[in-house]
Amino acid sequence: LLIMNGHFPHLTVEFIEFCFSHDIHLLCFLSHSTDLPQPLDIRIFWHLGRYYSNKVDNWSYAYQYQVVHKGDCFPLCQWACQKALIEANIKYAFAAPGIYPYSHNCILNILNS
Repeated sequence: LLIMNGHFPHLTVEFIEFCFSHDIHLLCFLSHSTDLPQPLDIRIFWHLGRYYSNKVDNWSYAYQYQVVHKGDCFPLCQWACQKALIEANIKYAFAAPGIYPYSHNCILNILNS
């Protein structure tokens, strides 16, 4: 399943044929309407940013407030990914906007609140 913005330049015949031939199911939202139902933004990136920020703060404190260098970023990010990309967060990310399990009321409830 590939969930994407239905913005016209993204949907070429070649792209759709590629997806079809590789058994990739497309779910396209209306163009410029993906700000609410984005699963990664809803749960994953929020947690990832929080865990990464906390890990950098702890690292900085442990190394007497030295600057985080490029070589230090990957292990810090890897740790944050392991914490953020857990089954519960992934399931919630798709359930909250009503993608899976499907619920057309989820987005309507957000818009009405």
